[in-house]
Amino acid sequence: MRLIIIIALFFLATETCYGQKNESYSALPESIVKREIAFFVKAASGMLIDSSLLLTEIKLSRCSNDFVIFESGNLIALDKLISIYSKPVNLNSITLTDKGKLWGISEDLPTTQISEVRFLHYKYQLLLADSAISGLYNPKFCINPKKNNKIGEATSTNCKAYQSKDKRRVYIYMLNGEGAEQYEVTWIINESNYYGRVIDKVML
Repeated sequence: MRLIIIIALFFLATETCYGQKNESYSALPESIVKREIAFFVKAASGMLIDSSLLLTEIKLSRCSNDFVIFESGNLIALDKLISIYSKPVNLNSITLTDKGKLWGISEDLPTTQISEVRFLHYKYQLLLADSAISGLYNPKFCINPKKNNKIGEATSTNCKAYQSKDKRRVYIYMLNGEGAEQYEVTWIINESNYYGRVIDKVML
């Protein structure tokens, strides 16, 4: 009996934290993760913010219309590197049965989709699984980068990366799509593991 309970609890935790069926912010269990995400997601607008859980923004270093890179560290040693890339859409891979699982798609067919999210720590590296980037179309990276895709005063982006105060968690954020199909996605890195993603449609 005890073994059955342990197994049931394991699968429950896996569903709600790692690959929960409802990936919205409102479906997150009350936790430090939910309170920290509230600092930057639009889905938490109007909610009370816990000022004791201040996040540190990881600096945007390079970007273009198909990738973005964040870095932290110094000239001697790189502490963290986060990269997000896109690729042209394979229209043959999109089916009508997937409609409820796709983000950023309107009446017009999407042109691009997320192809890779990578987190490089000086002690380890994480390449997020296909399930972490599935269904994410029409990503928006940045506009007006400088030469060699470097960041300038005119550079604008809705991509962000944050680190928790205790340095145990990293949040990677994007605001994608356009108009009525705009959505936000946050990937969560907890310790050295991929924890899950949070996705919400942005209400205009």
